[in-house]
Amino acid sequence: MRDSFHVLVVEDNADQALLTGAALRRHTPPMEMTLVRNARECLQILGESSYSAILLDHHLPGTSGLELLRAIQTRCASAPPVLMVTGHGDERVAVDAMKAGAADYVIKSSGYLTSLPGAIAKVVKQHTLAQENVRLDREARRRLRETEGLLAVTQALMTSLDPDELARRTTRELGMLLDAETVAFLALDQASATLRLSVGWGTAGKLADLEIALPSADLHAFRTEVNVPDELSATARVCVPVATSDRWFGVLLVRWSTETAALIDEGERLARGVANQMALALENARLYQETQDALAEVERAQERLVQGNTLRALGEMAAGTAHHLNNLLAIALGRLQLMRRRLEPGAPVIPTVDIIEQALADAASVVRRMQRFARTGPTDDDSEAVDLEQIAHDVREMTDTQCVATRQALGIPIVVRVDLNQVPPVRGSASALRETVTNLVLNALDAMPRGGTITLRTFQDSAGVCLAVSDTGVGMPPEVKQRALEPFFTTKGPKGTGLGLSVAYGVMRRHGGDLELESSEERGTTVTLRLPATRPAVNGSGHPPADPETVSDSLRVLIVDDDERVRVMLADVLGAEGHCVLQASTGREALSVLERGVRIDLVLTDHAMPEMTGLELIRAVKPRWPQLRVGLLTGFRDIEGLADGPEPEFVLAKPVDSSLLRAAVAGKLAEAVTSSSLSIV
Repeated sequence: MRDSFHVLVVEDNADQALLTGAALRRHTPPMEMTLVRNARECLQILGESSYSAILLDHHLPGTSGLELLRAIQTRCASAPPVLMVTGHGDERVAVDAMKAGAADYVIKSSGYLTSLPGAIAKVVKQHTLAQENVRLDREARRRLRETEGLLAVTQALMTSLDPDELARRTTRELGMLLDAETVAFLALDQASATLRLSVGWGTAGKLADLEIALPSADLHAFRTEVNVPDELSATARVCVPVATSDRWFGVLLVRWSTETAALIDEGERLARGVANQMALALENARLYQETQDALAEVERAQERLVQGNTLRALGEMAAGTAHHLNNLLAIALGRLQLMRRRLEPGAPVIPTVDIIEQALADAASVVRRMQRFARTGPTDDDSEAVDLEQIAHDVREMTDTQCVATRQALGIPIVVRVDLNQVPPVRGSASALRETVTNLVLNALDAMPRGGTITLRTFQDSAGVCLAVSDTGVGMPPEVKQRALEPFFTTKGPKGTGLGLSVAYGVMRRHGGDLELESSEERGTTVTLRLPATRPAVNGSGHPPADPETVSDSLRVLIVDDDERVRVMLADVLGAEGHCVLQASTGREALSVLERGVRIDLVLTDHAMPEMTGLELIRAVKPRWPQLRVGLLTGFRDIEGLADGPEPEFVLAKPVDSSLLRAAVAGKLAEAVTSSSLSIV
């Protein structure tokens, strides 16, 4: 069915108007006509009704058709097409009419009324097509702006993996796309189900104090049913959730200074699409961060594994080295002490002997520190419940006077802070832990030549109970940090032994804990000691007794050691005390002596020997000769399996002091007389 036309005819000639009306009615379908006779009536009726076209006579009373045409174009933004009718055949009139905005012109000539309805239908069709083109162009431009805006949002979301930066870029691009006054992102606190302003664009600062707590049911309805809670709808007309299928991130709010229904509908549609993209970007950022955290943890675990293997290998090497050094030191120290006993009082070489003995004692101390690093077994026998908070207080008091005050007196500003959180006690050696923390504080002081702050902090995490020592000093470059726990590695020059951190690491291993080192240049260092929250007590042994009263009877002592120099030295020391000494180089040779029925009162055996260890010899002797006393000498600090079977009456560490050896042997003789028990470590 063809469209109907309603034509406004502006004609002052009644006859001409009558003829025009008849021509329009003959059109199929008939055209409806409204007649006005002058410009005033035309402008007035155009404001009241709409028409398909205007048929405008060129000659009107009081004005011309051209002047009225210009007025129509000026006053009516959506004026219908105008068909100018003139009785003159002058082309200049036609040109002027077209320039003024007429869609076409018709000359009054014979038979023109017959073609007039067709001309009107033509201009109406052309005008309709022109309007559609304008609409399509406007829609295309709008969609282009929308596409460019969404592309800008997409690019903004693709160029960062930082959640805050993603939110800032999204709100900015969305605000520019929607020409909004305010765009805000309210982040959801999962724990409290509370929405708070995270970032915003435009006048979002007005929402700085906004905090909306929503029940989980409201959040679910908002997400699944697009049912905006009243608390949010009161804040902005457009509120869309930022969420994936299984995770909430927050809400996007959009406000305009002037809002219309169409603007709100269009804004909500675009905001919802942007919110979906934003949620995916935030989820990617979260997954990326989790991946980075997991990768960092794997790298830390790998670093700890490599470091642990390296330190374990160094520890095993240090243990073997310490054993051999202890044998050599035992020979040198024993021989030196024998020589001292043979010197006359006041002999001029005694000061030299004293210097040599002190040097040997210092060497033995270094070896013991190597053994502490190498030790992987349980902690010292004085294991007890240790309060790390008290350790921190003690260390602060000890270092405050002797170290901190000295530096402060020199004008070096040093501040020692204690940040203590209540933590459960740990099992271990209070003295060893106190010494370890003290050494860490002294290291921190050395790392702050221009002053700074040292912080002792206790806390508990999922891995255990921790005491951390932090400083604001020069820090460590990566290559130094990597080697910091290696024994004998130092950056302090001749004054450093290189055993501080390695010994601390060994102490923590003996306690079943760990040492964590964090440091970077010019940002300071943090050393964290981490211990198990609970630890069973460790059975202890006795301490060496003081020199007992001299016993007149002598013992028959069997010395077992694969190192002839050590055997001879021990034999000389005990022989000087009046004991009868027999020697054996292996455990099997010692058993052979006992099996021959030779009377032996005491077996004094080394532990680390080929074929049969000292511990294995004790396990072979005790069942067959239960009354025979056995003492164990060792260059190792720990002997695995010592408490798993028959134990020696005493254990002495090499290099053994001759007075301690005499005391142990005399103590065993006294025990044999009094049937009392003695344990020497």
